[in-house]
Amino acid sequence: MDPDYRTPDKRWGDLITISGRLALASDDTQTIAEILHLEQQEYCKRFLRTPVASEEIHSAPNKAVPALLDHLSTPNTTLRKQIIQTFDDFPDGYGGWDEKIKEAVLTQLEDDDWQVQAAAAGVLNRWRETVEERDRTEHDEWVETITDTLVELLDDDKWRVRRPGAA
Repeated sequence: MDPDYRTPDKRWGDLITISGRLALASDDTQTIAEILHLEQQEYCKRFLRTPVASEEIHSAPNKAVPALLDHLSTPNTTLRKQIIQTFDDFPDGYGGWDEKIKEAVLTQLEDDDWQVQAAAAGVLNRWRETVEERDRTEHDEWVETITDTLVELLDDDKWRVRRPGAA
């Protein structure tokens, strides 16, 4: 498979989605690895827009998560925001990358762009909701960190960043 993300053909996303679903269904690790070629920023940005992105990342976190975390230093605001939103679900299903993901989301609260900050705050709020639905004793440290951070966000001067803390 040649994932040529540079072509303007809008069917590219469909191709990745179909290939990804087939690879997941058949546990085709080679195809999954090819699809998760996330080192290039433009490919990564387009891939994260596909409906299969989250499932693919969960199926091969050791291939996907390091590349995603590396891209958080890019000047591309849209890509940083997309990556943070990718971790919208509680990060304990990422093959041991949960602490690194938590650190990355907390770091993005300091981002220069309010959209990335708001995305990170929204992710923390959804994590809080997820932890509340689970056995909290298993995630006491997470609850404390997330709650403290969301309370601190109530003092932020940007209302879009404050909003998740108030929810």
